[in-house]
Amino acid sequence: MFVIYFSVGVQRFAVDGRTVVAVLPRVDLTALPHVPPEVAGVFNFHGRVVPVIDLCRLLGDRPCGFNFDARLLLVNYPAEGEKRHLLGLLAEEITDTDHLTPEEIVSSGVAVDEAPYLGDVHPQAENIVQTVRIEQLLPDDLKARLFREPA
Repeated sequence: MFVIYFSVGVQRFAVDGRTVVAVLPRVDLTALPHVPPEVAGVFNFHGRVVPVIDLCRLLGDRPCGFNFDARLLLVNYPAEGEKRHLLGLLAEEITDTDHLTPEEIVSSGVAVDEAPYLGDVHPQAENIVQTVRIEQLLPDDLKARLFREPA
C-alpha cells in the first residue's frame, strides 16, 4: 500500500495515498460559524468549495500551527455509493511517502471506539505510525453538514 506520512505534534500518522488528490501548501481558509472545532473552514479549489478538517484538533488537542511546513492533503472522501467529495485535511507537516506490504501494518491491539478512523499501526525503528482510515474520518452528522446536496 502506498502511504503518505504526516505529523501532528510529535506523533506520526499515515493515510492511504490512493485517496490523496493533491498535497497543497497551506491556503487561506474561510471560517464557518457554528461548526465543530475540527472544521477549520472552507477554501476554493478550482471553483469548488472544499471543507477542511484540522487534523491537529481532531487527532490532538490544539489547532495546527501557521508554520512553513503546514500542508493540506486534498482527498477523495467516499460518500453514498460511488460518489466522492473533496475534503481538505490540514496537517502540520507532510513528512514523506512509502510503500508498505500488508505484513508491515499490524493491529495495535487497542480499540478506540470514539475514533473509528484510527486504523492499524506501522512499527518503525524510532516510533510507531498510526494509520488513519479516511473513509471513517467523519461521523455521519458531520458528513451530512459538510456535504449537503444543493436543493
